[in-house]
Amino acid sequence: MKYRSSRGRAHRGRSLAIGAVAASTMLSSSLAAWGEDQTFNLQLATYTGATSADSLAYDEWVKRIAELTGGTVNIEIFRAGSLLPATEILQGTAAGRADLGAMSFFYFPAAVPLTFIVNLPYQTENAPAEAKTFQDLYVGNEAYRNQYESKGVINLFNWTAPTPPVMGCKEPVESLGDLKGRSVRVGGLIAEAWEPLGVQIVTLAAGEVRESVERGLIDCWAGLTMDLVPDLGLDEVTPYLYDSGWGNFGTYEMIINKGVWESFSDSQREAINQASAELIDRYAEITDPAMAAVCKRIKESSAQVLVLPEDLQAEWRALAEERVHEAWYKLTEGYGYSREVTEGFYNDYKAALARHEPNYPDSGNAIARCARGEL
Repeated sequence: MKYRSSRGRAHRGRSLAIGAVAASTMLSSSLAAWGEDQTFNLQLATYTGATSADSLAYDEWVKRIAELTGGTVNIEIFRAGSLLPATEILQGTAAGRADLGAMSFFYFPAAVPLTFIVNLPYQTENAPAEAKTFQDLYVGNEAYRNQYESKGVINLFNWTAPTPPVMGCKEPVESLGDLKGRSVRVGGLIAEAWEPLGVQIVTLAAGEVRESVERGLIDCWAGLTMDLVPDLGLDEVTPYLYDSGWGNFGTYEMIINKGVWESFSDSQREAINQASAELIDRYAEITDPAMAAVCKRIKESSAQVLVLPEDLQAEWRALAEERVHEAWYKLTEGYGYSREVTEGFYNDYKAALARHEPNYPDSGNAIARCARGEL
């Protein structure tokens, strides 16, 4: 750990112990108050690279925390798995091998099965509203919050993936029947959406997809965000790229070691919460330039960015929606959550989305906007 305890300051209960509290007003502490606080030099582990949209967001977040805390909380980012690999960020942060971690729920189904709700298709395309929804859930849903705190970490905020999942194929998709018999790389609960289409599902790491296409092992892939497409060279081997109409698909969780969090002063915790709330409110401002650059790179190749026709989206939804939802219930039940608890969590999620979506009316789907020439 790269910190010192803050001279016996008492922890003031749940409202400050959880990062989901959005502090949208000015901090009450004067700058002089920072002189009373211990200085923390912390390490943040992430598995994404420096040019990804989430990494750009984290840069702004740590800079803002340093500003709001008067330089008493300083965070160094270790990228591309250089401190912890993606599969160890939760355990490593809890154990103190990193002070903070940008984790993906996808790698930890046993630990955070409720968070797999983001794999349910047709819920929302509004990324900042979904991020605010997870903040509300962290405050108001004990089962969701306990997923993290029982593991020794605090979830400061969720950062929704910058685009819905892209589907890439070697050949155009003009009907769902065109997918029958094809080998498709897909993982997570969304694999259930492909089962009725008669495809052969293949599980591969993202970095293995291009080579597998080139070797003829797979025909299509799904479940990767648009910013990964040119970085992995997928636009060169699967030139038909589709928004399938599923909506948002993934989230990153910014977690912090519980002992570190409790060692902060009240004013430092308030500052970190404020920086987190500001980051979510500036979602489009941060992600749009990155997504526009990605869109340009893809279009400069031979690839086409397309939206699956609405009739095919509707046909697929009728086949897939209930199947994926039931798979999520089965997942949560397998890890000890009753149907009643999971259904209550789902209802809380939908209610929070309904509250927050009107506040972000301009939050659009970057894949579809790229396809329409709006990005």
